[in-house]
Amino acid sequence: MSTSPPFSLSRYAGTAAILLLTTATRIPAATVTIEASDRTPALGSTIDIVVRVADAGACQSWNVFLRFDPARFRLTGQRAAAVGQAGQLVADSRPLADINATGEVHAGGFTRTASTVDGIQGIFSFRPIATGPTTISSGAFTQTSVCGALLMRGQLRVVPDLGPALTLDPGGVPVRRTIRMLNMPGWQWDCEPAPTQRRSADGSTILDGLVPSSAHRVFLQPSAPG
Repeated sequence: MSTSPPFSLSRYAGTAAILLLTTATRIPAATVTIEASDRTPALGSTIDIVVRVADAGACQSWNVFLRFDPARFRLTGQRAAAVGQAGQLVADSRPLADINATGEVHAGGFTRTASTVDGIQGIFSFRPIATGPTTISSGAFTQTSVCGALLMRGQLRVVPDLGPALTLDPGGVPVRRTIRMLNMPGWQWDCEPAPTQRRSADGSTILDGLVPSSAHRVFLQPSAPG
């Protein structure tokens, strides 16, 4: 007599985090957004895509879904956030080669007791492999896309609203910004790493070439004597 193998969450994490049998309900207050550590990454570098949920309410489990262009990016890792993680991350258990062949990440998460799970659902690392504009996006749960973004409140399926897709340009030219800093007598503005710096006609300091994805530190220091 044959017997079925025992249920394993990790076994099914690649196709659907949890078997769900109830009707899906859209609640606009719940929102899933994604953000990138760099919008114009260099080829061969690594960027992090952070998935966040807000106004989720008390949930026991959820799906995390990402869609990317495998001709532009390769998934290299999945991890929970050191700070601000919502519950436990259940990573997509498929081999990286299979994930990168499909261009979709099917992850999930859970809590041992129903609780508010606002925060980071997971951090997913990608390596750009080709230049050219592309997008990384989430996708909602549907009857034909059971791995899409979804929250479980008891027996209720909650389909969250989704933020906009991220537009990325691997190998592209970083967007550079200019800011104007008002000078004060006896003090001067400085910046690390140093951008192009010039003084305007009204005496304020102009900092050119600030890259949003870089960690620029703008600070005041005493002016040199003389």
